[in-house]
Amino acid sequence: MANPINTGPVHIWPVLRSVATPAANATVAGLVGVAASILGAGTAAGQAAIPVLAGGNRPYYLGTSMRGVRIRIRRAYSRVWNDLSGPEIAFDKLWAGCEAMVFLDLTRWNENIYQGLIGADLEGPGARGSLMMTEGVAFPVILRFPAFDFHPIFRGTGGGACYRFLAASPEGEEDWETGTGANIRHLMLHCQQIYDPRSNGFMLRDFNPMGVPPTAPD
Repeated sequence: MANPINTGPVHIWPVLRSVATPAANATVAGLVGVAASILGAGTAAGQAAIPVLAGGNRPYYLGTSMRGVRIRIRRAYSRVWNDLSGPEIAFDKLWAGCEAMVFLDLTRWNENIYQGLIGADLEGPGARGSLMMTEGVAFPVILRFPAFDFHPIFRGTGGGACYRFLAASPEGEEDWETGTGANIRHLMLHCQQIYDPRSNGFMLRDFNPMGVPPTAPD
C-alpha cells in the first residue's frame, strides 16, 4: 500500500578515524575491508554480509540540519552514436555509474566533529594529489532516519534505517553564516562509488546504520 512517508529528523554521523585531538582532525577515515560480497548488496543476504569498515574508524555525531538533508543522486550514461539512428538521437547509451551530492545546512552541530570532517587547512608533504577513494581519504557518512524505529508505516513501505554513503568528501564552497543570529554551516559532500578489486564491483551506498541510535546522543 502506498502511503506518505517521513524520515524524521535526519541525524548525521560521519565515520572518521579520530577527532580526539586537533592533530587527529587533520586525518579522516579510510575505506578498508570492503567485502567481496558487494555484488550481492541488492539482497538482504548481501546487505548482511557487508562488514563494518575496519581500521579503527567509528561514527561520530555531527548534528542535524535546518530542514533535513537534501540528497541528489546522479546516474550517468554515455551516448553511443551510429549512422543508423542519425546525428541527433543516440543509437544506444552505456551505463557509466552513479554518484551523489549531500547538501547540509547545519544549524546544530559539534564543531570538533565538523573540523574533523572537513580536514585541516594545512597540508603535509605528499597530501596534494591524494586519491580520495583509492587511498582511503574519503569517509563513510550515515544519514540516520528515526522513523524506521518509531513509525511502523515508514518501515512497512520499505523505508530503511539510514543511507550510508561509503566514500564521501567535502566539495565545493564551504559557506559559513556568522553573527548574533543563528549561525549556519552550509556544506556539500560528494559521494563516490567504491571499487572492490576482489569482486570488480562498485557500490555507492547501503543501509547499514553501524549501530548508531535513532536519536541524538547525550
